[in-house]
Amino acid sequence: MEINVRVIILSSQDYKDKDRFYYILTLEKGLIRAFSKSVRASSSKLSGFLLPGNEVFLMLATNKEFNKIVQVKVIKARNFFVDYKIFIIFNQVVKILINIIFPNFSEKEIYQNTSLFFNDLNSKDLNIIQKRNLKLAYYADLLKKTGFRPQEIDLPVLLVKLLKLMLENDYLKNRELMLKLKLKDKDFLMINNYFASCFESILEKEVNFKYQ
Repeated sequence: MEINVRVIILSSQDYKDKDRFYYILTLEKGLIRAFSKSVRASSSKLSGFLLPGNEVFLMLATNKEFNKIVQVKVIKARNFFVDYKIFIIFNQVVKILINIIFPNFSEKEIYQNTSLFFNDLNSKDLNIIQKRNLKLAYYADLLKKTGFRPQEIDLPVLLVKLLKLMLENDYLKNRELMLKLKLKDKDFLMINNYFASCFESILEKEVNFKYQ
């Protein structure tokens, strides 16, 4: 069976001599893996389109074992590999998405807000501090969309208020907030570390659930 899906390429992994597996976030089916045969061959017409960060339409040949990429049409090309700091932010977000989203967990707003955040991350109109802060806006939205409910937050009072507000907002509201806010480096680190502990907690629960 062949299906057409809109996806964001998250990561790739070489397989055998010329093949490659991809983690892709889809609008219709959530997070899935897809396979492209001979994509690393010099004659491949697909390799230049299947770059991490790109948003594309894919035609997939599907069966019970795997999803094979048949055709690609680029919607939005993004380049996160020129600036090392941008690449680090992108890579951090990708690792979280791959680890906390269940396969075939479909949440269209996660896809849409991931696309918006990646556009911001790729924008020439925003500086690295703004992009760093927008990562926090995205993390808050992602936690909300995955159903996370915060327990006691052991941070200064003003940061607790900010976090609670962010966990209520969607990405666009948090985006507006974080672009206006002049967040100090130490405050950024405390919020970033809090979000990291939240994602670790979610991952631990998922692992425990799988082995029960």
